[in-house]
Amino acid sequence: MFAFTRALYHAIVEDDITDAAAMLAYYAILAIFPMVIFVGTLALLVVPPDTVHQGLAIVTEALPVEVREVLTARLDVLIQARSTGVAAATLAFALWGASRGAVALRVALNHIYGRRDRRSFWHRQAVAIVATIGVAVLAVLALALLVVGPFVTDLIAARVGGGALFAFVWTYGRWAGAGLLVMVVWAIIYRFLPDTDAPFRVFTPGAIIGVTGWLVISALFGVYL
Repeated sequence: MFAFTRALYHAIVEDDITDAAAMLAYYAILAIFPMVIFVGTLALLVVPPDTVHQGLAIVTEALPVEVREVLTARLDVLIQARSTGVAAATLAFALWGASRGAVALRVALNHIYGRRDRRSFWHRQAVAIVATIGVAVLAVLALALLVVGPFVTDLIAARVGGGALFAFVWTYGRWAGAGLLVMVVWAIIYRFLPDTDAPFRVFTPGAIIGVTGWLVISALFGVYL
């Protein structure tokens, strides 16, 4: 255990993890608002506004109240200004802004892997945009489950009984689903953003530890705030 801890410490120092984390935190703050706008605009095309509000409340539960109010206000503006032209323009600008976070993550991962990105500029930008779209689509699917999930749960409960049990499973099962969704997102990011030949893996010890740590740190951060 001591040897592992020492090797981990040296790897963190050699890969400049703290500097990479600081850079990603900076770009994440700049990208979170365009990403929320992009996902919100995309979601409003397929799911009801109330469901989008519910999803935003779940995602931003650990954030300060002031930040949640700003994001909710932006979402209300999107709902009131819904039209084909506005939606298209909003999607385009928000997608470009949100993809800048993916670009920063690509740079950090290439640095950590010790690789020089051999792809062209346009290839790198395309990968960042496609990865951003993929993450957004998964987020919209998760929001859609908020609509379909209770309906399916009630339907199954009405046919086989056990409504209270299904309600319990749905309440806590959606958090397990959120964790699985995050692992899928991480697998996509680690496979396609950096210029590596790493295999596509969803269930790895690092992913499980990372998701667990993310949930715990988010809860503790919410308590701290």
